[in-house]
Order: sequence, then structure tokens, then C-alpha cells
Amino acid sequence: MRATTLLNRVLDLAGVRVIDVDPGSDAADPFLVRVELKARKRLDCPLCKFSTMAGYDTRWAESRWRHLDVAGRMTVLSMLRRRLRCPAHGVVVQGVPFARPGSRFTTCFEDIIAWLVTRADKTSKTTVSTFARIAWRTVGAICERVVAEQLDATRFEGLVNIGVDEISWRKHHRHLTLVSDHATKEDRVGRPGEERRDTGWVLYRDRPGEHGVDWGCQHGPLRDKLVAAILAGRKTTTTSLLAEFAVDDEPLPRISRYQQVIDSSGRPAAIFETVAVGQLPLGRVPLTQAMDEGEGYSSVAQ
Repeated sequence: MRATTLLNRVLDLAGVRVIDVDPGSDAADPFLVRVELKARKRLDCPLCKFSTMAGYDTRWAESRWRHLDVAGRMTVLSMLRRRLRCPAHGVVVQGVPFARPGSRFTTCFEDIIAWLVTRADKTSKTTVSTFARIAWRTVGAICERVVAEQLDATRFEGLVNIGVDEISWRKHHRHLTLVSDHATKEDRVGRPGEERRDTGWVLYRDRPGEHGVDWGCQHGPLRDKLVAAILAGRKTTTTSLLAEFAVDDEPLPRISRYQQVIDSSGRPAAIFETVAVGQLPLGRVPLTQAMDEGEGYSSVAQ
């Protein structure tokens, strides 16, 4: 039996077939599996149901995704993809049936990681990141993608008569706030908090839609300073290096996305909405951008 035939049966990837295998020159090298779509006539937008036979250009680009290990070896899928122009989302790279949009991991890999997080101990992200050999921030990004896709968007339909209660959760007066439906006697929301007044935040975070979970730097005086600048209206923008998103495998900011501002005590302080996103070389960043950071900058060089 040929190696490609064997891997086609073992991996059982929907919509693609294995065309080549590169085991690497060393046992520490990743197991590279090259695949191609079974039906290559139409290009699908990864963000909607639009498809077309016309490519945006004739250039093919290689993309790679981390897959579940095979025989203890790190396995990576590789495929050549083209770009297309979607009427709703502009120029995008064609979607694949085995991975979520914008992810560098296969759907199978991400589902396993999200499941492990729910089964691990209180240091779940660190435990899972060590086990899977990925960064702990990547574990969080994977969980966000899995939840965004699989969370039932209709769970609040018909919710009228609710009950709110809380139970002690670990130490330091931490509580678990529960929101239940009296009609069905089922819990609809369960989130950690400090007091019952956190319920409004719990309901907001669990509304159908795409919302961030946290924002900001490490807990400490700097975070509190930035939170105070946001609440005072001095800080209205923030900047990051484009390379950081690729390293951490995090999606780029999107317009109309909501995120919470958390202070050093772990309590929500505000919610902000992203109204504009831009990419600029460092030498073209305007002075207004630096001043709107709210940290007292008087020049871009600072």
C-alpha cells in the first residue's frame, strides 16, 4: 500500500486527499503531509458561503496547519491555496474544509484542545499548552474560536422568568454566579465573579455575538493607569506589532468587536468597541496616534 493511500485512510480528512508525504530527515522534524482539494474548480470564501471560479490572481501560496500527532510525531498539513475576491469580505484566501478561518490548526486539533481545557485542573491552559507543545495564549485563542462556532446562539430565546443565585467559588470571597430559567429549571449562564452585581456583565458576555473576554497588559499599576486613562477619555486608541498576532496565532482586530477592560483586581471596568482598524509602517504613524494612546507621549519616537 502506498504511503499516500495509507494516510488518506488514517487521517480521513473531509474534502481533501493526500498527494505527498515528507517524514523529515530527523525524528524531531515535523511529519509534513501535502494535501489538495478533491474538487478544485471553485474557490470558497472562508467567511461566508460565496464561491467563484475566478481567482483574484494566478499566484498560489502554501499554507500549513498543525494537525493531531501521528505515531507520536508532530504532524503538519500543507496545501497550495489561491485568493479570491468576495463581495462581502474583499480579497481573501480560499477556505478549506478541515480548518477554521484564520486558524493555523486543523478543526480536529482545536476541538481536542478545547475539550482538554474543560477536563484539566485549575492550571488548565498551562497544562494543555505543555501537553500540546503550543503557547498558552494560543490555547486561549483556540478556545475562543471553538466556542464562537459551537456556542448555541438561540440559548436565550424565550428566556423571560429567570433566577439569579451564587455559590462560593474557591477562596478570597470569589463566587460563581448562576442564571437559571425557572420555566425549564436549567442553568443558562454560569460565570465566576465577586458579587451578584456582576450578573449584568455575565449576561453581556454571554449574549449571542462576538465579544472579547479581556483586554490590557499585565495586572499591576500600569494596567490601572491605562484603565483610568480609558475611563477619563484620554486613551482612545492602542497599537501593536503586526508580527505579534502571527506569533501568538491570534486574529487581527475587527471593526464592531466589543472587548472588556479588566482592572488589576479582576473586575470589569468598561466595555469598548473597535470602530476603526489600520495597518501602517512605523515611520508613517501620525502624532495623533501617539497622543491618543493616553500615556503622555509627545512624539511617535517615544
